[in-house]
Amino acid sequence: MQRAINSLLDAYPIPQEATWKTTINVAKIETDNTVFNKVPDTARAYLDIRFIPQEKDTIQERLKSLLPKDITMEIESYQPPQYTSEDNILIKQLKKQITDVTTKEVKMLATHGGSDMRFYEFRGIPAVCFGPTGFAHHGDDEWVDIQSLQDYYHILKNFLAAIKE
Repeated sequence: MQRAINSLLDAYPIPQEATWKTTINVAKIETDNTVFNKVPDTARAYLDIRFIPQEKDTIQERLKSLLPKDITMEIESYQPPQYTSEDNILIKQLKKQITDVTTKEVKMLATHGGSDMRFYEFRGIPAVCFGPTGFAHHGDDEWVDIQSLQDYYHILKNFLAAIKE
């Protein structure tokens, strides 16, 4: 098991800083061992693999090819990463409304992390995360900028009116 994990981490090293690449987290290792001074006969590792959209069609075969021959891989959950192109007509319209309301240039960012947006993407519905500005989201010191909340309202109202036409 250690050889398998090392092989995967050699191919996908843990980044030292935020970067747009596939990452592997060893979430849990189980064995049938009941004593501390014996190497277990079997082990199971649970990996959380966050892969970039460019690898969605190749990641499974790539991982299998990296594993030692005596290791088997079983996929418990496969969820492709969310990605919506800036060229999507709805995203272009949303960017236009954001610029019109805020008079600021819209920058699209690719970020790590999970979001329920992937469920929309899976159904062919384009999605992006955006909203009012603030700080400490979901924390005790969370706050929102009131002007950005008003802007958010107008952006959504104008966006919905524009796509209705």
